[in-house]
Amino acid sequence: MGSIMARPGLSLFATIEVADFNEQIANDATMLDTFERVVAPQFPDEELVCLIKGYCEFLSESRRVQFSESLIRPTLTMTSTFLLSEVEPTRSLRVLELAADRAHFASPDKDMHVLSLADVAAVVARRSGISTETILGQSRRRDFSTALESAVVGQPEAVREAAIELELIAAGLNEPNKPATVLMFAGMTGVGKTELARQIARLYSPSGRLKVYAMGNFTEPHSVSGLIGVPPGYLGHEDGGRLVNDLLADPYSVIMLDEAEKCPPNVWKPFLNLFDEGWIIDQRGRKAWGDRAIFILTTNAGDRRIAQLQKSDKSPTEIADHVRKTLSRVRHERSSQPVFLHSFSPEFAASSLFAH
Repeated sequence: MGSIMARPGLSLFATIEVADFNEQIANDATMLDTFERVVAPQFPDEELVCLIKGYCEFLSESRRVQFSESLIRPTLTMTSTFLLSEVEPTRSLRVLELAADRAHFASPDKDMHVLSLADVAAVVARRSGISTETILGQSRRRDFSTALESAVVGQPEAVREAAIELELIAAGLNEPNKPATVLMFAGMTGVGKTELARQIARLYSPSGRLKVYAMGNFTEPHSVSGLIGVPPGYLGHEDGGRLVNDLLADPYSVIMLDEAEKCPPNVWKPFLNLFDEGWIIDQRGRKAWGDRAIFILTTNAGDRRIAQLQKSDKSPTEIADHVRKTLSRVRHERSSQPVFLHSFSPEFAASSLFAH
């Protein structure tokens, strides 16, 4: 390769994805001196539509499937909403190709099939794990309160608050560019915090599974690598970070940060931007969006005092103030900067849940 590149007058062009560049070339001084990096921008919308239109004409001839031009923009909207780990134009071209293949094989000897938005939604549903009805906006309104009450016993207030959050998300009334919601469940061990989180995942996530992060395992500042991966040059760098991998695999994840008070402030840094801006980047440079994910923090801090306050019929606001003070003291004992509560907004405090 070196002898070929040494030939006079030779022009060599190579293409590589950003994540692969950051992993394989960014720290290689020789490669950086040899090549000039040119970042290709995203296609403007009109050029993207024109490109996809041309590909649809090719598919129409090769698959005997008819495309309507009005199908292109809804397809772009659908793929950008539900296929977050892929990029344009590849994701929309691939979805349309698969939809055309399915239509062709379903009726090989019949008249030309006219591809519909439902055909495209079926492919997106298969690739994302989200139901076709949800993608098309045809899902029925669910009674979240009844569904949660049937599985979590003795927690009517917590169930009611969780159901309200799910209803707001389903109605699209959650705050944009932030997680779908961030909740805190505070209370003694065994009162149902994990079970309530598990039932929320069953109702919300396409996989139906709760992703649990035992924050007690992140007791050292360097253990943040378990979330965002290790730096380049270290063993396991190519594996990336668990948090980014989980969000890329399922943007609608329900992630429980168990015993949130046990990890040092440095471990919370990746979550600060995630909760505030709705995205996170791992050590490979891969970016994942968490604006459709639900994050649930659990804590036992001050659990006995919480129980006493509840027995005294104190208001949720008073109990929330106590939890903030207790967690602030826990953080202060481990760091001079109690950043744990600082990362939460007033809206987060208002939506905190207390399992008793």
